[in-house]
Amino acid sequence: MAADLDALYAYSDRFGLLVDELFDLLESSEEMREALTLNEYRRLDQPTFDTVAVGAYCRARYNISRIKFHDRDGRLAPVRLLYAVDHSPHSCRIVFLGLMPRGDNYDVGNPFAQRIFKDYEDFNVPRLGQ
Repeated sequence: MAADLDALYAYSDRFGLLVDELFDLLESSEEMREALTLNEYRRLDQPTFDTVAVGAYCRARYNISRIKFHDRDGRLAPVRLLYAVDHSPHSCRIVFLGLMPRGDNYDVGNPFAQRIFKDYEDFNVPRLGQ
């Protein structure tokens, strides 16, 4: 994940800062963290973003969603932030897995998907249906 953010900063400080702003918001707001546990969510305040479960990954039994966000000028960010939600008993945890370039598809066989699936497993997030 850190390498993805570094690559985003190399591409655009504006969007790198936007991701950091989103992380700051999530760190300071329990309400925002809870919103990420919903299957679908849209935030209209700045920073503007929406979330949705990634169907192809869910069909592969990974509980992974994506955040699509815009800068203050309304420009769509060139990446999607992918994350998993662990709804284990007695806890709920959000694990950020990577920044996927916007042009990529959600093909479960591509190298990016394989990397985040490995990270998902390494973080011991339960697969869907377990």
